[in-house]
Amino acid sequence: MSTLRMRQQRRSGRSRRGARSLLGWVAVGLVVLVIVGLIAAPLVYRSLRPELQERINRYLPFMTIFAPQRQYTADTLPTVQPGSGGGPSAADLLLTPQQGIPAAGDVEVTATPGLQLATPTPLQPLSSQPQAGALVSTPTPTVPQPTATLALPTATWTPLPPPTLAATEVVMLPLSSRLSGFTHIYQTWNNCGPATLTMALTYYGWTGTQAQAAEFLKPDAEDKNVSPGQMVRYVNENTGVRALVRYGGDLDMLRRLVLEGFPVVVEVGFMPEGYDWMGHYRLIVGYDDNQSQLYVYDSFLGHGNFQGLPVSYDQFNRTWQHFNRLYIVLYDQGRENELRQILGPQADLTYNAEHALEVARQEAAADAANPFAWFNMGTSYVMLGRYEEAAAAYDQARNAGPGLPWRMLWYQFGPFEAYYEVGRYDDVLALVQANLGTTPYVEETYYWTGMVYLARGQTDAARAQFNQALQHNRNFTPAQDALVQMQVAQSGGG
Repeated sequence: MSTLRMRQQRRSGRSRRGARSLLGWVAVGLVVLVIVGLIAAPLVYRSLRPELQERINRYLPFMTIFAPQRQYTADTLPTVQPGSGGGPSAADLLLTPQQGIPAAGDVEVTATPGLQLATPTPLQPLSSQPQAGALVSTPTPTVPQPTATLALPTATWTPLPPPTLAATEVVMLPLSSRLSGFTHIYQTWNNCGPATLTMALTYYGWTGTQAQAAEFLKPDAEDKNVSPGQMVRYVNENTGVRALVRYGGDLDMLRRLVLEGFPVVVEVGFMPEGYDWMGHYRLIVGYDDNQSQLYVYDSFLGHGNFQGLPVSYDQFNRTWQHFNRLYIVLYDQGRENELRQILGPQADLTYNAEHALEVARQEAAADAANPFAWFNMGTSYVMLGRYEEAAAAYDQARNAGPGLPWRMLWYQFGPFEAYYEVGRYDDVLALVQANLGTTPYVEETYYWTGMVYLARGQTDAARAQFNQALQHNRNFTPAQDALVQMQVAQSGGG
């Protein structure tokens, strides 16, 4: 018995030692897995596209400490050496007289709704759009005195002529009005443009989805921007509704459009809690002069119990200036003449650009430290093809006051065009590097890099950049056109 017991004890001891050994190895394995996981998790997380990172952050907020840092770490766009471009000075731009504000032509205009007007003589189609990078401004303010910081002479500039009324009767706008019939849509990741445009289209019974709009507007979900011209093209080519974009809007224009039943999408500067400055589209659904408020449907913030979120006139106007107060109007083809009468001379693209330039000039003179006013001057000059002046205005915008937000060139590309057109290729590439240092998902960045390479005779590098732009957005027509033109040139075609 003793021998048997001893054998059993030895076996039991070996089992216990084996179990302890196995547990030890399991513990070591778990420790190794934890260590490997701690090392690998940040690497895997950083390799994910931003949308997936954002989803992880919702459930594991601590993972944000592993978020990739942008390479360009300044809070504003890079500054530029004053006078390095050799163009006109800031003071010159403020004192440059208007080069012929076009008259309203054959368009008969009224300042108020409710008047019977003659059918206007057709001009260009209202759906004609400005070139990419063009913007404009707000109601013409009282001409201010120039600021002392620029040490300007006392000379002034010519204000815009008021539109000619088509009738003597003046009808005041109602103190409030609200549109109904919209379906509010919360945006999916990075999708405010398609979501807001789809919301506006529901007014006309459109049953498409934001995903369908995004498939055309931004096939890559990470694309950081949908430009107004792209949104207008989508509406005009795919929905049976019509759309146009104009710049230099004002509160009177927005209120009139709402009153007359035209949905309006605007782009504004946006800085919700926890985020840096960014661009954002909103749908205007109403106004109330008694409260000095607009009402908006917002794809990010909500709908305000389906009455629209209130935004004060003052706050709206400040943030709207960041995008030169652009507005996209959706309309039924049968109401084009009505819309033309509301727009008045702003239906004419040249008038619209000149108006924007004048207002931005006055705003820059009133506050020379306001970078958005100078930026708006630059983009208005771009729309008018006056590139030397545009480049000088952009120089001032980059140096003025607190500077421009680091995301500015995710959305507006006039500086690329202006510097390119005056041969300042190094300045184009400097802004390209700033953009690429914050995100790779802006196709215009690659397009303008390609244009610089093409101008320098580096055709293979240019072609690669245009193709890179199309990888991010296969519907980006400037890159498509550039490749076609390169093919024609290579084949010796005219």
